Amino acid sequence: MKNKIISLDIIIPFCLEVNKQCNIKFIFVVRDLDTYKSIVNNNIVLRDVMNSIGKIIHLSKNRYKLQLVSKIFTLIYMFYVVFRINIKKDYLIHFGLFNVKPFSLFCSLLDKKHVILSSTSSYGIDDNVKHNFLCAGMLIGYSNSWLCLKHDSAVNVPKIILKKSRNLPSWINFIKERSDMYINLELEKKMLSSNRIIVFPIGKLNLDITMRHCGSFIKTLNILAQYSKKYPIFIKPAIYTNLDYVKKLINDAEDDIKINYVFTKLH
Repeated sequence: MKNKIISLDIIIPFCLEVNKQCNIKFIFVVRDLDTYKSIVNNNIVLRDVMNSIGKIIHLSKNRYKLQLVSKIFTLIYMFYVVFRINIKKDYLIHFGLFNVKPFSLFCSLLDKKHVILSSTSSYGIDDNVKHNFLCAGMLIGYSNSWLCLKHDSAVNVPKIILKKSRNLPSWINFIKERSDMYINLELEKKMLSSNRIIVFPIGKLNLDITMRHCGSFIKTLNILAQYSKKYPIFIKPAIYTNLDYVKKLINDAEDDIKINYVFTKLH
């Protein structure tokens, strides 16, 4: 996977559906240690999905104390991937890693029929990079505007377009079955209880130079505060948000009335 959560967020519903329909297990490989930690420690929903259909590992340069050992391990693992695809007939789903060097060198060793290239954007925009080389025997896109669908090498390649991957039955059922449990776990951390909550997603307010969004955040909290005693507010920050800064804004809002809130990392 690419070194950002969005790659996992996009492909997980598809993987879950394939697992339920075909009983196929997955190994999710991350090349960045911080991304790996963020998934394992902070994204309980995604982590639980992965554990239910396979496992997640990282091939970062920090896997072992000596970076040389980490690099050797990665190299060995790449040859293991070649073995699994060519001999065991497993499938490889990647997000462009094998389109660029040095990993494109391994692509020449792979049976392309078992290599799937996936888009990383639901809108086909974020990853619209024109690749000179395409390592894929199949494409999974989430928008018809994805450039890779029009690549010369993709003319005769099978294509799957999932415009609403989060509407897949297995994903919806997984969320329905566990949503109450996840919410109750969050409430218990703050010694709160409620049958209803208010969800308040926010962006990176610390990057708001104009302070307009910060002001709107405080005003909205002041309005919601009167309901928070009965319905706790689940504040969902964007990934890598400066929480200390957000807490300062909440303290400013709490000058008027106490707010029952939870910082949630639920997906």
